[in-house]
Amino acid sequence: MARLAYTGSYPRLSRELARWTITGEQDRQQLFRRIAFNALCSITDDHERNHALVAEGAQFRLSPAFDLVPQPGNTRKRLLALNVGEYGAIAVRENLLSSADGFLLSQAQANAIIDEVRDTIRRNWRKCCEARSVQAKDIQRIHSCFAPDSFEDTPPPVR
Repeated sequence: MARLAYTGSYPRLSRELARWTITGEQDRQQLFRRIAFNALCSITDDHERNHALVAEGAQFRLSPAFDLVPQPGNTRKRLLALNVGEYGAIAVRENLLSSADGFLLSQAQANAIIDEVRDTIRRNWRKCCEARSVQAKDIQRIHSCFAPDSFEDTPPPVR
């Protein structure tokens, strides 16, 4: 029953990384960077299995990112698959910042990571698509995925 009742969360995954990986602090901060990336690229299928560990001798480390597929939404509100912070799974800056300490980040560090990820996405997503010969009609179809304005929305009150 406990297995079926489990609701995953990024803060819990961060705590597990501290237990299992040889580079726990780096992995926890990298996980926060991935949350920002997922939120800013509308990657809403970001379940636990997308964050694997790989063996490095007798130890483990966070695997490279994989299975990243932006999902164009038909609503302004975007939800990640895993809870992020105080406001559940909603993909907004304030929610990511509400759990920054669980990733060993200050608010200033977390904001800097979010800004860096956002700016990198805005500068490069279209170039990446074009370099891989994605057709213009498909680029137009997915453009709303990248750095959505809704990321800066105020989250709804916690119930």
